[in-house]
Amino acid sequence: MLGLPRITEWADTARREAVMFSAGYLAGGAEAEPTRADQSDYFATEYQDNYRDSFYYASDAAEFEEIVAAIAAGTSTLKPIKMAPGTFQLTQCWSVAKEELSGLWVIGSPEGGTILRGPSDDEAVEIVFAASELNSTFEIGFKDLRIHSQTDENAMHINNTNAGKKINVYFDGSCCDSSGTGKALLTTHGDTSNAIRMYCNPGFNTDWDKSIYLAGGNNGDRFRATGHNFEEDGIETSNTATLMEITLAACLLKHEGITGGNAAQKVNLVGCWTESGGAAAAADASDVGGDQTTVVSP
Repeated sequence: MLGLPRITEWADTARREAVMFSAGYLAGGAEAEPTRADQSDYFATEYQDNYRDSFYYASDAAEFEEIVAAIAAGTSTLKPIKMAPGTFQLTQCWSVAKEELSGLWVIGSPEGGTILRGPSDDEAVEIVFAASELNSTFEIGFKDLRIHSQTDENAMHINNTNAGKKINVYFDGSCCDSSGTGKALLTTHGDTSNAIRMYCNPGFNTDWDKSIYLAGGNNGDRFRATGHNFEEDGIETSNTATLMEITLAACLLKHEGITGGNAAQKVNLVGCWTESGGAAAAADASDVGGDQTTVVSP
């Protein structure tokens, strides 16, 4: 969708030398060996086919972090990372901070059950860049995956303060959740010259169990979702007089759950509904409790 190649378009049959990386994310600074295509271990000096011909494979958090570090360091070709079912426990926030990661897809099991869990005292994933890091639009995608933070921490934070370029994030059958005071998704919009855009497509993981906070700042800002569930805690936007487009299609909403906002922001509800006591009701303008301008379509 919208500029990101699918996994079938990434094909790299070249064999590469496996390289060991210091696992800075790991407790105690231990090092972990990568995995062969058959999921057995090999040593750093072995010559292998780089996990798979068309993607990398991670069976635990150590391998996932190792692959990410390799790509960010520019020592490994950009390819999707496929994660096995299970919980991948990070020991520190995954800071997506390198241009080399643009175009990356992180893919869980299509049957569900793949969770990327944040550390106990920090956000799970932060997308943030130093000044002059980006030379073009940054894009990253998550597929068949749930990103979960610990109590009172944010699951995903997109901060464009020094980005200098547009940021696009894709959730294909993926979502975020938290607990306590943490947000499922939070944006910080320090760079008002460039947009933050998020696209949520249907799939296995579509239940956003905590609130979403979207900071406006650019007329190109977008949040689009099809077939996702925002019933639990709703969506809040900042009181910013710029055009932020929020389009929700075939989504389950919290009644009056879209809050905050400004009249310059547009909320489009297309075939959405709310639910109470087991009874569904078509979404209408009353389900937007904030100051955004609302358009409701059947």
